[in-house]
Amino acid sequence: MRSNIAYIFFFLILFACKNEQPQIEPVSSMNEKETAPIVQKAKPVRDTFNCEIFGKIDRTTDSWIAEEEYYFAMTNDIFQKIQPEVMRYNVFQVYNTLTCELRFNGKLRNKENLIRPYRLQGDIYNPITRLVCTQNPEEIYCYHMGFGEEVVPISPPISSKRQGKIDKEQPCDLDSWDNYLFGWTKSEGGYAFNMTNHRSPIALRYSESHYDGKAENYYFLLEQKSGKQLVRCEIVNDRIKLSTIFDQPLALRQQIVREQTAGRYLIFKYSDKLDFEVYDLVENKLISVPKKAKAGTASMRTYLKNV
Repeated sequence: MRSNIAYIFFFLILFACKNEQPQIEPVSSMNEKETAPIVQKAKPVRDTFNCEIFGKIDRTTDSWIAEEEYYFAMTNDIFQKIQPEVMRYNVFQVYNTLTCELRFNGKLRNKENLIRPYRLQGDIYNPITRLVCTQNPEEIYCYHMGFGEEVVPISPPISSKRQGKIDKEQPCDLDSWDNYLFGWTKSEGGYAFNMTNHRSPIALRYSESHYDGKAENYYFLLEQKSGKQLVRCEIVNDRIKLSTIFDQPLALRQQIVREQTAGRYLIFKYSDKLDFEVYDLVENKLISVPKKAKAGTASMRTYLKNV
């Protein structure tokens, strides 16, 4: 009897000890919550900033490049020098909108003593040139966001017959594409600057021009890393509209031949092969020509004369 009681007591103790053992969860070979890749969301571009801007701002031309955190403004300041002369200036201001630091505060003298001789061109920004510019009929001032500095003042190319003359007309439009800055004046037409080296811009005249009855068009054959591109600068309601003609840069010679009979076609010759591209100024498009017309420039001109 005692033996049976001992056995029963032993099993009760064993059962109790078994139930008191801690329950251990199985450990997986990978904790998914900890090892899942973290997706970084793109930082949203702000739609406003809160900085103190000095002076009376021309809100019709100020510009905030949100992705660069730069704000550009033109203000008017008047400085009394010698009675009764009043010297008028426009002030070109550049702010960093993250720190609200005034990065540039340049006084632009107005030779004609007008109240608003400058126009801010904030809408010409592109991520290659990284320029915002202001201009009057004589000069263009730009600020380079990459280097954080003002570009040396540049002047539109003026023909020899107008050297030394001041253009009384209002400043016209600017635009940019690739490393080039484009502009125009009513009296001189289109022009461009190669801004690859923004400390030493290179002035360029248009290669050809054509008036289609509605708008003036200026054509520039411009160098890129992989070849040349034909850029059309169309003036619509005093604004520049840029478009590229070739699908990709081509290995072309710099010289452009214009078919003389009607003056309708521009002929481009390849530099590495006997081949041509022909652009129709009236239809504003490239045209295909038969192989026999590509025997040489003279053959091409003869063909286009009879199209």
